[in-house]
Amino acid sequence: MNLNQIQQNETFKIQDLTELHPFVKRRLKDLGVYEGKEVKVIRYCPLGGPCLLECSGQRVGIRRKDTFCIKGARLS
Repeated sequence: MNLNQIQQNETFKIQDLTELHPFVKRRLKDLGVYEGKEVKVIRYCPLGGPCLLECSGQRVGIRRKDTFCIKGARLS
């Protein structure tokens, strides 16, 4: 399952980031978003805009196309 398949206010456990560009993967890791972490989808912006995630109490915006490359499992 990819992150883009998760609805708003659902929690997702990240299991695989290998399809992300290495720079994006590094940047997300610096922000605390890495494999094994749980993230909550706060909002998808309209018209294919960015996705707002909450991870460890902080909110991170990522490009919609990057959500297709983040694999994991739905938790709630």
